[in-house]
Amino acid sequence: MSEQDFLIITLDKQIFAIETKYIYQLISIVNINQIDTELNYLKGMINFHGENIPVIDLSLKIKIENPISIDINSSMVIIEYNNKKNGLVFSEVIGIEKIDTSNIVTKNRELYKFKNYIYGVIDIKNLKKVDKMKYDCTNCFLLSIDKIIS
Repeated sequence: MSEQDFLIITLDKQIFAIETKYIYQLISIVNINQIDTELNYLKGMINFHGENIPVIDLSLKIKIENPISIDINSSMVIIEYNNKKNGLVFSEVIGIEKIDTSNIVTKNRELYKFKNYIYGVIDIKNLKKVDKMKYDCTNCFLLSIDKIIS
């Protein structure tokens, strides 16, 4: 059995997971400086310790059916991939969860829901920190960070 740590998050009523090896820091929503762009999911830039970091609205990037509205209650994580930092905005943080990698399914019809941005799913029954009564889904989608930030 091999376990891996994931940050469990939500977007609307869907549950997602990000491998903790990409997590640089969880931060509160800060002032996002708007930029002129055709990319609707790129919400702008933030100044993070003197470094300008692009902020991605995860719900728009992966095309969630009901995109979130970014407000004071939203959550943000700074991820680092290939020595570049990006901010990801989502609904809420559930917590860090150890996931048995043998429970990750890579061939499932649910994968097609967000096929361009996930690499696997896990049944939420295998997640201890998820309140199963609060969410109307049965799967947690594992986000492919390389595809999210490209």
